[in-house]
Amino acid sequence: MAKLEFKGLDAILKKLDKFPDQIAKAIEKQGLKEAAEILKAEVEAQAPVGETGLLRSSVEVVPDRGKNGFVGMKVTIVGDGEGDPYYAAMNQFGTKEIPANPFMTRAIESKGEATKDKAIEAIGRLVDEELSK
Repeated sequence: MAKLEFKGLDAILKKLDKFPDQIAKAIEKQGLKEAAEILKAEVEAQAPVGETGLLRSSVEVVPDRGKNGFVGMKVTIVGDGEGDPYYAAMNQFGTKEIPANPFMTRAIESKGEATKDKAIEAIGRLVDEELSK
């Protein structure tokens, strides 16, 4: 699983420290969700489309809860019992019969920086909105 590393958040994180944990986490969650939507759209655009189109329609942004209260979002393939995550992995990494089609890797390479920039912008904006209340 690829992860985007964020740099340049120090000033924003200092502002977040001024808020109660519940508000700070809500700001982080909303800002990261806004950013993850950019990556989601690119994964959908890069995803191969087979007979059913289920892979492309199975791309979702979901919360990624980590240790120590870490707030995150991830773009993933959500299955509906039809084996979509399995099919996605076969396409991403390839099999004996299916050549690798690293659509998620291409999406991250294409929109990773824009996703990080949006996260920083969105969290900063949400912090400023909360401070102005």
